[in-house]
Amino acid sequence: DAVDDDSTQLAEIRGLVCPHIDYDRGGPVYAAVCKRAASAARAADLVVILGTDHYGSNLLTLTRQSYRTPFGVLPTAQDVVNDIAEAIGPETAFGHELLHRCEHSVELAAVWLHHARDGEPCEMVPILCSAFGPFIQEEKDPGQEPAFEALRNALEQAAVGRRMLVIAAADLAHVGPAFGGAPQGAMERAQVQAADSESIAHM
Repeated sequence: DAVDDDSTQLAEIRGLVCPHIDYDRGGPVYAAVCKRAASAARAADLVVILGTDHYGSNLLTLTRQSYRTPFGVLPTAQDVVNDIAEAIGPETAFGHELLHRCEHSVELAAVWLHHARDGEPCEMVPILCSAFGPFIQEEKDPGQEPAFEALRNALEQAAVGRRMLVIAAADLAHVGPAFGGAPQGAMERAQVQAADSESIAHM
């Protein structure tokens, strides 16, 4: 729980990491995540989905459009989106907004979220997040990135008096012919599993 400056309102913020792989391959993992996170999903009145941006280069990409699932529409929290856009700048926020139309990462998480809520809608903030390649190549600390700091501050303010759930619809390794790569032997698969396990341990 977080407390705002005047200590009069509580903000409840919960977070989880889930995959955004297709449902056929990821079904068992989705089921496990949904089972463990169902109560948090149902309790939330604001859900932030941080989805992998596979096509854009902006650090953060917002949209004012809402996401439709088979259960109906999850309305985008316009006030929160506007506050974040003001904090990080409109060009950063909306320069690649149309990528939300073809990006599956937020979409797949939104569907299981809506299912976990038994079809009950809640306000959502969909955010696409690009790769960390530039930080790795330039050996820069993402924690010092002004856009991330502005996003964090804006979300903390948005959470005051609300129950916020933050979902990272994230990627682990994509290897092998199913993803356009070479076949992997037992040693390669073991190395990939070890690397993924290390990432999960950090989370």
